[in-house]
Amino acid sequence: MAKGGIRKALTLGLTAIGVGAVLLAGAAAWSLAHMGGGYEDFVWVIVGAFLVLGALWALFAILDSHFDDLERLRANILVAAVADDARLPAPHPDFPPSPEIARLRTAVATLIDKRIGPGVRPSAKLVAVLSTLDEGIVVMTDAGQISLVNQAARERLGGPRVDIGTSIFASLERHVLHGAMEQAREQGRPFATNLLSVDGDTIAATVADLPGHTGAVLRLAPLGKGADGGRVDHDMRLHDIPHAPSATLETPLAALAGLVFDSETTGLDVMEDRIVSVGAVLVNGGHVAPGLNVDRLINPAMPIPPRSTAIHGITDEMVADALPFAQVWQDLQGPFAERVVIGHNIGFDLAVLKREAERAGLVWHTPKFLDTLRLAVGLFPDWQDLNLETIAGHLGVDVQGRHTALGDALVTAEIWVRLQPLLEEAKVVTLGDALAFQNNAQHIMTRQKKLGWVME
Repeated sequence: MAKGGIRKALTLGLTAIGVGAVLLAGAAAWSLAHMGGGYEDFVWVIVGAFLVLGALWALFAILDSHFDDLERLRANILVAAVADDARLPAPHPDFPPSPEIARLRTAVATLIDKRIGPGVRPSAKLVAVLSTLDEGIVVMTDAGQISLVNQAARERLGGPRVDIGTSIFASLERHVLHGAMEQAREQGRPFATNLLSVDGDTIAATVADLPGHTGAVLRLAPLGKGADGGRVDHDMRLHDIPHAPSATLETPLAALAGLVFDSETTGLDVMEDRIVSVGAVLVNGGHVAPGLNVDRLINPAMPIPPRSTAIHGITDEMVADALPFAQVWQDLQGPFAERVVIGHNIGFDLAVLKREAERAGLVWHTPKFLDTLRLAVGLFPDWQDLNLETIAGHLGVDVQGRHTALGDALVTAEIWVRLQPLLEEAKVVTLGDALAFQNNAQHIMTRQKKLGWVME
């Protein structure tokens, strides 16, 4: 982050004192030389000057480290504002805070845990109540994506088919459920009906609009064996996902519909190497859309070099029965056209996608895109190492599934969410601001351009 305020004033002040000490030492040495001073006096002047400069340098290092600790704590607080559980990220092991900052950090963490966190995190008591019901409860979005399900509903509808983020229409016939939802809306009250499962079973249920939100609540008749507890899964953020509007330069980042994308390839030559796997995650403003993920293997029509398999773990046998790029692209081109594409070093992925489209004779249009690497360079110009793991560690993102397309996309999505409050503080609030801001990373862009990556 840019340095200013007290930090800048202290730096200038210490520099001025250091320059003054050097000038005074020089003047004293000159006086001694012209007034017949002894050799010992001259040595003491020089030694004194070096001691002053050494003390100033040590003081500067301590103060600079202290302000770095404050900057990291400030960034952690901003990250906590968008984290799911509102908790501060753990301190990075390479940058342990000073004792004073550690005590301040503990105080902030206590405030969040006792005052802020309980209002953000789901109520354990409410979850406990839902887990005891023998009546099945399912909450779904208008598109049919499941956002809450209790144990009774899971047993009634077929277990894994009703996980969070999956479609209710994998268990229930679409036209019957849609009709019941329309009836509930028209009548303005819950509508009792018989739903039809995809297995041909009839399920007595009540369908109601979700008050104050888009979506519906299904209450399924119990199986008749009594309540036996069980888990309740939920992610009500799914109801906050809007349709992807066309992004303009004025679109706020807080409302931006994005597609976080990553690919694994046979190598790093964007003209010759082929894609073997793609992963994508939808993000809407400051929220990652769980369950709406893409994870596909692709047959590259060429052997995968062992050196590449050693990195991403994908072998020739694993992609032997996978679809070619042209067929997988049919499912991807819609989200690419609708959303701003986000990724870490995303220029590489776009370059190989463009080349794959050319090989398949497909029309390619470069989407608007944001590179989390280039954005991080603008926010953290003093950081020397800006690979995915380092940035994730600084921002409190758990790194799982590294060097898999979906794993890297999920990590990048969480990084993007945590970068947003830091970008906003840097006056980067719209898509246009972010596109301009990422172009400040000239040294990164020069290297990417030499490698043939997509730049704009």
